[in-house]
Amino acid sequence: MKTRVSKRTKDRFTRRIRSFIKDISRPVKLYTSEYRLECPNCYFDKLTGKSNGVCKWTVIEAVNRQAAYEAAAGVGIMFRFFVKGRCPVCQSKGYLETRKVSYISCNVRWDPSVAEGSLNSIVAIPAGFEGSSMVALKTDPKYIEDFKNCSIIEVDGYACKMAAPPVLRGIGDEALLSIAAFTTEKYEAQDPQVHKMYNINSDNPVVVMLSDGTLIELSDGALLEIT
Repeated sequence: MKTRVSKRTKDRFTRRIRSFIKDISRPVKLYTSEYRLECPNCYFDKLTGKSNGVCKWTVIEAVNRQAAYEAAAGVGIMFRFFVKGRCPVCQSKGYLETRKVSYISCNVRWDPSVAEGSLNSIVAIPAGFEGSSMVALKTDPKYIEDFKNCSIIEVDGYACKMAAPPVLRGIGDEALLSIAAFTTEKYEAQDPQVHKMYNINSDNPVVVMLSDGTLIELSDGALLEIT
């Protein structure tokens, strides 16, 4: 059956659009859960799926094991005695989680809903997250499994979560991978710096150079702002 769009045209479109998206992309960080290791400091309860709050070691055993761990170039605390309750190693999770971090080049577009008339924009507001900042990502379709398995997407330093499953777009639905994500983080401006003011006296004259290169001498009793 003859189609309106030939395979050659589809391939040409796919190559061009992927090349364009790659040129205007920037790195996005993906966090995925790789595996969980049972906590070496407490007992894991398989019924509750978390720590039972009982330490495996005595005080001396915990100290000796931690010393041996550090002697073997270990980093962090893996053995610490506690009486009962919250494990200081796993925070009572019962396991230590290792996350895999990967970087993927994506075209990033914050608040895609403001672009009126854009047929390809992704607009999704998850229930309970109205007012959160939305971001639309576009990248190569080969990364679809990475986005399906990721738990957090870090875009421009903000931790985001997917608002909808990743979808394929373009001619034949094979040209681009589109992802809709959102974040509840808000930008917080830094507090203005508090400067100290010093009195200038005639015994210690001060000469200040302005931005245009002009030199001025502060008179007696003037205030100098030290930045």
